[in-house]
Amino acid sequence: MDRRHIQVSKAEINLIKSLRHKKTRQEQRLFVAEGSRLVLDIMKSKPSEVRLVVGTEEWITGQVANLSHFLDLTRQISSSQLQAVSSLKSTEEVLALVQFPYFGPGHPRITNFGLYLDGLSDPGNLGTLIRTADWFGIPEIMVSDHVVDWYNSKVVQASMSSISRLKISCVPPEEIRTYSGISRLVGADLVGKPLWPKSGIWEPAVLCLGNEARGLSDRVKMICDEFWTIPSYSLGAESLNVAVAASIFMAGWRSSIL
Repeated sequence: MDRRHIQVSKAEINLIKSLRHKKTRQEQRLFVAEGSRLVLDIMKSKPSEVRLVVGTEEWITGQVANLSHFLDLTRQISSSQLQAVSSLKSTEEVLALVQFPYFGPGHPRITNFGLYLDGLSDPGNLGTLIRTADWFGIPEIMVSDHVVDWYNSKVVQASMSSISRLKISCVPPEEIRTYSGISRLVGADLVGKPLWPKSGIWEPAVLCLGNEARGLSDRVKMICDEFWTIPSYSLGAESLNVAVAASIFMAGWRSSIL
């Protein structure tokens, strides 16, 4: 049998299904990446962390060159089986099991700008934030213990392969300064100093962003030194999406140091 066409086993299917649960992901230190673009991106950027590639016959046949170093890890699955094990409706071709990334001493540390996410609950928002932080060269995000699991399939999907490059650390609010080495905490809030004109928000500071519906918790607000807002020019919009707001802040920070 062609090694690229080894059929997925029952045990492997059961493992994939079990990784829908946070507890199992943490025990196995594995997460599921779904969809051709995401899987190929991780195979390229973090090949050593790929543990299993499960694709349809058509997908495997069309990816001969990309799979040349993953033949022992590749399994064939039918489209109906793939739909049954997938946790996303859009997965039609392939998924992969990926090891939790390891960030050793050589991973870049937080320097003059940090991000702290307080209670984000929407997987899409967290995934988008991770991807955007990676784009702007932020090596690590600090989060509170009430943030949605960052290896949730929807977070992984929204973050693309950034989830394997960006370190995410759960840090109690009271330890942000010690952990990051930055003493100034800035809260993003509807009521605060306007982001424009620029008034020295950026260096050094940790930007704290809150829950999509409730904003920053009182626990985090109490330790913030000041609050900043993105001015609105709308006739009726109540607020910005938290991932969009974070993107504006990050772009402002980057432009200030160029």
